[in-house]
Amino acid sequence: MADLREPLLEAQYPELESPSKNPLFRKIEVKADPSTEGLDVLQSLRSGAVTALDLGAPVSCLVSCSYGVIAGLGNGRILLIDNDACVQLIGSHKDEVLCMHVCGNFLATGSSDNSKKLWNLDAMHEVATLSNHIREISAIQISAMGSWIISGSRDNTVESWSLLDLEVCHSLKRHTGWVNCVAITKDEKYALSGSSDGTLRIWDMETQVETTVLTGHTDWVRCLVLTPDGQRAVTGSQDRTIKVWSLQTFELDGSLSGHEDIILCMLISSDSERLISGSRDRTIKIWSLLDMAEVATLTGHNEEVTCLAITPEGLYLISGAKDGEVKVWSLETLGEVANSRHHQLAVTGVAVTADWKHIVSASKDGTVRVLGFDQAKEEAALRKLSVGSVELAQLDKISGSMELIQSQPLLSAPFQLKETGKGDTGGCSPMCCLVTCLLILLLVLVAILLD
Repeated sequence: MADLREPLLEAQYPELESPSKNPLFRKIEVKADPSTEGLDVLQSLRSGAVTALDLGAPVSCLVSCSYGVIAGLGNGRILLIDNDACVQLIGSHKDEVLCMHVCGNFLATGSSDNSKKLWNLDAMHEVATLSNHIREISAIQISAMGSWIISGSRDNTVESWSLLDLEVCHSLKRHTGWVNCVAITKDEKYALSGSSDGTLRIWDMETQVETTVLTGHTDWVRCLVLTPDGQRAVTGSQDRTIKVWSLQTFELDGSLSGHEDIILCMLISSDSERLISGSRDRTIKIWSLLDMAEVATLTGHNEEVTCLAITPEGLYLISGAKDGEVKVWSLETLGEVANSRHHQLAVTGVAVTADWKHIVSASKDGTVRVLGFDQAKEEAALRKLSVGSVELAQLDKISGSMELIQSQPLLSAPFQLKETGKGDTGGCSPMCCLVTCLLILLLVLVAILLD
């Protein structure tokens, strides 16, 4: 695998110029302490520095996998950044890459060139180009068992292709608006699609016909996630609500309200109990899917929250925003741990590498930034600080140029808890303090009089 400082697949891709001319090979910036200047990429990553890879084109989407992190660019290129900060060109579309999904050793990509491509990540080559859509592909997914690939397009259709026989394609035409998100159930029985027509449609994968139309949203369905246990589907909408649907009965299990603007991104914890959503209202909300209730609101972003990622063990949340800021939150204390303000334009993706060692963020400014986040060192550095009767977990060090958020009284912490009693500092109220002072003063006066 080639390093950024060497010609990258030049023989296979003649359009790639030499490293000195091609923007893809611009000198890597190392944003860290002066002591790290002059270190190569691998050394800077091991020291925890923030490494900025200038890819020469806006990054549209980002996905993490066992091979590293894959970036889809505005110029159609698809790049793999491995765990050693080496970059390899997987291949290209003719136009902007809009969506990607990885399953096993296969990558599916969808583009503004109206095509979707399937790639083998072991061999690093294209398997097939599938191009029946007549407009941009906005959503794509490979089924968990690897039997199907489905895509949604701005031509209002959903397409399903059999990965067992790429000649078998079905075009599902029932939506009356753009298809913005798609998913396939774990058992591969059903495909789901959310659309600008406000509906969530369920498709039988065996018969390739629509079985159910779920209505309830009053505006575009923007995002769709399935719970890992396979029991529910969750949709986020421009109507500012989140709806939870049963995948057994195909009925509404609950509706979650609280955001003041469009829901832009969502993810679900591995235990299927917590939902996390990001919104144009600049907040992140954590919801209980057991109680169908809001648990907490994380505030601190100055612009809309564009993307979310969670560390594999579920302790930390990473968020990106339109203003280029990336934040790290503790999901135990619900407080902000660190932030980075190095991107110049909107963050389009955040991810945690499979080895848990790095946080990666991508932006429309054409950069991918890699921050050392070694889990073993992090756990060793984790210490608990007592604030009143509440313990706050804080990292001793997240190295590089991430700004550490120092321990603060909970009253000024950047979150608001909905449950009564949560977030209580354990200290006295102002009235209680006043009464205490008066009692002390009275005791002093009595002691003077007795003398």
